Amino acid sequence: MNKIILSISILLLAIRFSYAAVPETEVVVIQRVMDGDTFRLSNGQKLKLAGVNAPELHDTPKLPQEARRFNKEVWAFRSLSDQAERLAQRFVKGNNKELLIEASDQGVDEEGNLLGYVYIPVAKLDPEMVVDDEVVMEQGGRYQVFLNAYLLKIGLAELSPSTLDSKYQNLFSKLEAEAKKNK
Repeated sequence: MNKIILSISILLLAIRFSYAAVPETEVVVIQRVMDGDTFRLSNGQKLKLAGVNAPELHDTPKLPQEARRFNKEVWAFRSLSDQAERLAQRFVKGNNKELLIEASDQGVDEEGNLLGYVYIPVAKLDPEMVVDDEVVMEQGGRYQVFLNAYLLKIGLAELSPSTLDSKYQNLFSKLEAEAKKNK
């Protein structure tokens, strides 16, 4: 009986560890942060965070419509976009403009932007960041911030089902629901 319990415990631990591990990624260099969910890569391509939509930083005809989706006035919505952009800037600047991206199953969006899931290696965390296996993962004393999930968790982005891979559906839905509940 003890051997069965030990075997099940080891199996559960292995599943938990493999879930928390950062998926296969590629290092990219960011030329600039365009807004909270869009980056210009050093090779000239645009990278959009898959599965999430952060408020647009620049005025567009869609701004009032997007503000309504977030249940915000336009002025408050602009504040969210500024916060998302500053957060992305802080992470990118603190990491010598290098990010790890996991390519989305879709590859590109309707505008031809690369779609990806971004992991940002950080040597130390800000005191307000909570380490959990879903958003901020530790590996060998270093941390990886899963930016797409982190923006959802803190309420600076909303779920974008049209660009979301099925493997992240449950996680992203849960994080968005928690952020809405905590607001």
